[in-house]
Amino acid sequence: MTSDSQQKYLGDAIPKLFGGFTNSFSYKGIDLSFMIYYSIGGKLYDSDYAQSMYYRRGYSMHPDMLDSWTPENPNAEFPRLTNYYAYANYMSSYTSKFIFNNSFARLRNVTLGYTLPKNFTKKFQVNSLRLFVQGDNLVTIGSAARRGTDPEQSISGTTANRFPVTKSVSFGLQLNL
Repeated sequence: MTSDSQQKYLGDAIPKLFGGFTNSFSYKGIDLSFMIYYSIGGKLYDSDYAQSMYYRRGYSMHPDMLDSWTPENPNAEFPRLTNYYAYANYMSSYTSKFIFNNSFARLRNVTLGYTLPKNFTKKFQVNSLRLFVQGDNLVTIGSAARRGTDPEQSISGTTANRFPVTKSVSFGLQLNL
């Protein structure tokens, strides 16, 4: 059981600093642009991770559960697993163990393109022809990404079974007649 005397302030979800930077380069028909978003500070209660850290038959579990207490592993990071009471492990998830520093950086967008030379496109009565590949949300660095959850959350600072940001890669052709 817990009491009010055991409660303490552990921080809030608002980051100390956040922002992004972008740049673009081009050289001899090749262009590259990117946008990186970052957030420094703020706390995250990772309820998705907490829920994946208790034993329920028929549900997937996080690989970190391999570091649960056993007689052979008495210094484990997580408590002993039990199937006696289905929610016994879950009840222990309401702890500060699942509150993390939510600093992260994400490659929000990167685009690599090539514009064919004009002397080539003129033959086809085309002003310009550019081929490109674009990736969105390809890389995230931070503790949430290592746990498999998305660090971009609401102001509440919890993951709350939210669908993560989607990674995507697209190819394109830009044609100007």
